[in-house]
Amino acid sequence: MDESASTRAVPPAESKRGSTEDSLKRAHEQAEQRASELAALYRVASALTNVTDLRASLQMAARELTDLFHARGTTIVLINEARTRGELVAEYFNDTSLPSLLGMTLPLDIPIWDRLEEDRTAIVVEDAQSDPILGAVRELMKNRGVRRVLVFPLISRAEI
Repeated sequence: MDESASTRAVPPAESKRGSTEDSLKRAHEQAEQRASELAALYRVASALTNVTDLRASLQMAARELTDLFHARGTTIVLINEARTRGELVAEYFNDTSLPSLLGMTLPLDIPIWDRLEEDRTAIVVEDAQSDPILGAVRELMKNRGVRRVLVFPLISRAEI
């Protein structure tokens, strides 16, 4: 059998070793990614449990969440005690040319708030500009060019 200089048969043991090394490399990369994500979550949790300045802690959390989810930005809304409106109290956007939304109030009479109260779990809205679950907030999504949102409740003392 005549083998050219550019090709050669790979013995099964060598092939198996290469496959195992590739698998180990992928597993190591995945473990590093997971460790990075857990570290970001730890930083968020630490900031929120050691609160001396709530707004500064939420601002830091917005930045960490943006990085963690590889998102364009994050906003954090706190609901008033009467549960009639939400106020945007922290934000972080990779695009620093976007105008700030800090202080904006949002209505709570939209379907997504009801679902958050009911399910107490994250909600992904794939088409933020037209999905009726966002109600009146869809216009804001259109104006900001937001296509997809992840909304999750921050629960404290059993309250969202």
